[in-house]
Amino acid sequence: MLAGDCEVMSAAASDRAEVRNLVTQINAVGRVPKTLAHGPTAFHHRKGRAGDDHCQLACNRQCLVCHLGKTMKAGVRRGRRLLFGDREHLAAFAITASLFVPVAHANDALEAKVRAYVPVFSLAKVCDITINDATSGDHRAMLEAVKSDPNANKLAYRLHYETQTAYIKARDGGQRVAFCKDFIAANSQYAKARVTAVVEDHMSHVSTNVQKAIAYNVCGANTSAKLSKADWKPYALTKKMLEIEHKLAKENAETNGWNVTEETTAVTEQFCAAVKTR
Repeated sequence: MLAGDCEVMSAAASDRAEVRNLVTQINAVGRVPKTLAHGPTAFHHRKGRAGDDHCQLACNRQCLVCHLGKTMKAGVRRGRRLLFGDREHLAAFAITASLFVPVAHANDALEAKVRAYVPVFSLAKVCDITINDATSGDHRAMLEAVKSDPNANKLAYRLHYETQTAYIKARDGGQRVAFCKDFIAANSQYAKARVTAVVEDHMSHVSTNVQKAIAYNVCGANTSAKLSKADWKPYALTKKMLEIEHKLAKENAETNGWNVTEETTAVTEQFCAAVKTR
């Protein structure tokens, strides 16, 4: 690609047999670097002056023809700049141009990750959220990428500020529990309530009868189960987990001036969300 601006456009031309099905318009102005002018893929003047590193693909009044290696020929005339080549040569040119495409895509992908992950990590503590391992790993990679992208870095700070502002507004308006509940539901692919995550892990290690008994006695399920002697200990331990979480929620609500009933009810819902998924 020349050092100046280069625009390549393709269009069908039925009235010129030599162009066949593709016409690529070149609009380029610039100086060919010496490394290109004398290298293996050098731009050569038609008269063979390889030392002439000023291949003026510009608004030149004179007709000048330049050759790009042995693959294609660019004919530049006043008011018309056309690139001629067979399908193989055009394909080679397209591959070269495509090398510049991933840069824009990478920036778009980084921005998407910033928008997805920053709010989740911003509210992880205040909404008592557990973030899954895949998201945590991807978030670490995103942070490294953000360091070298000023625009993404600014976006991350702005999103963090906006997310915290929205939370504070909801909290001060007495809507903390509802706000966090809605937020967790909207970002379930990245995280879940900590209580739900803990109970899910615990329930994976108890019997089916214990799960059914907890679902019936705590979460209002319609079907109960008879517990064996071996089931009673894990059953009691599971109920004790809920009691501990209720106590913590109550203390936290009283300390911060939140609604105790809302906070403890939210814990029960998060607990039962784990039980009902078993």
